[in-house]
Amino acid sequence: MVFWQDGGVSRAIGMVTEVYAMVATHYELLTGGPAFPGYTRLGVLEKIRTLEVVPPRRLVPVIPRDIEAVCLK
Repeated sequence: MVFWQDGGVSRAIGMVTEVYAMVATHYELLTGGPAFPGYTRLGVLEKIRTLEVVPPRRLVPVIPRDIEAVCLK
């Protein structure tokens, strides 16, 4: 379990959040940019909630289909 600080209080981050963070990092490493770019946390969260992610192969065509499938799960 991973923890983060919120005003000096440690809070546990659940498994779903950990998996999302891992895949988001993987997406950025593959494409060279974040899946949902934004200037504020709320702006990014709104994009995550309302938009579909751009498939990595559309940005970098040489990415293998299997790797893209993992990223899009």
